[in-house]
Amino acid sequence: MPGGGPLLPVSHAGLPGLNNNYFPELEEAARACRAQFGLHPVAPLTLAQLKRILINEYGIRMIPDGLNQYPELEHLRSVYLPKSRELLLNAHLSTEQTAFQISKEIGFHFLQLDPRPFASTSQSITTFQQVLNNFKAGYFAVALMIEEHSFLRELEAACASITFDNDILLRWMTAYGVSPDVLLQRFNVITAHWKLDHVFFQRLVFRADDQQYRLDKELHLHREDRQYAGRLNEEYCRRWLSTQLIREVMESGITEPKTGLMRAGFHDGKESYLCLGLARASSFRPDEFVGVMIGVRIDRQSRKYFRFMDDPAIPSKMVNLTCERCAIMSCSERAAPPVVLQRKQQRQAIRDRIKKITG
Repeated sequence: MPGGGPLLPVSHAGLPGLNNNYFPELEEAARACRAQFGLHPVAPLTLAQLKRILINEYGIRMIPDGLNQYPELEHLRSVYLPKSRELLLNAHLSTEQTAFQISKEIGFHFLQLDPRPFASTSQSITTFQQVLNNFKAGYFAVALMIEEHSFLRELEAACASITFDNDILLRWMTAYGVSPDVLLQRFNVITAHWKLDHVFFQRLVFRADDQQYRLDKELHLHREDRQYAGRLNEEYCRRWLSTQLIREVMESGITEPKTGLMRAGFHDGKESYLCLGLARASSFRPDEFVGVMIGVRIDRQSRKYFRFMDDPAIPSKMVNLTCERCAIMSCSERAAPPVVLQRKQQRQAIRDRIKKITG
């Protein structure tokens, strides 16, 4: 099902890449919302508090199973009916997903965003202004649920250690009442406060029925980074942390999210990334699994903050974008032959031969 987070699919879509996906005016709006409605300035918000705002302040009625009567909308998270001021929710939403949808709806009204999409799917968006307003409402929702400065202090403390506690991601999810997607998207605070430009976020979906990995969200903050694997219509590299965590969730049958760390280096040796990820079983389909991952390029600037960067307990792997472009011929996880790479090598061989015989 489509993701419900605030990210646009890729950074060149217009908005996120311009400010490294950090927007102080939306952070301030989230703080103003807390103040206006008498909420604690930094403490995690409860679902009851969010519901109270939507009902009492904006007169919107929530219907938890509102999409049940529309089979064709079974994979959507929510639909807003402006005439009746009703928010129809998917009955399969978890508490954390429900909280995000309500926070996002609060964002549309608090920020007075118009025009706006009425459904949680890109298929309902027809103009760039709707894209922009959808992004703003989603960003606002994350900022409302996880206050910027308090989370940054927690992040700084966790990253100052020479080892990283994987379980802290699960504790943060519980403490803030958020999904893995929202938690890792909140890591956008590091791009502004720690001045990190080479950061990416990915959301990967795997369905057991067709054994396909689908990269349905991808955001890169720097155009020099290798990106947009989701647009290639090729087999996503199975060596990344997100695919590994999804496999572990499937094989173990665990119900809570699985967390992990990895140092991922591209096969050509040009750059490496520290990756943090979470994977879980989907609440919408029994055969669907979701993995989210944030990657930070390993360089002098990131080493200042991620003190655990060189922890020998963190596994390292060589990776690529897709199997079709990969030169790791001995890869046991390869899902497709390197046809794109072979075509590239063939073209280069032709150019070299012509240059040699005509020189």
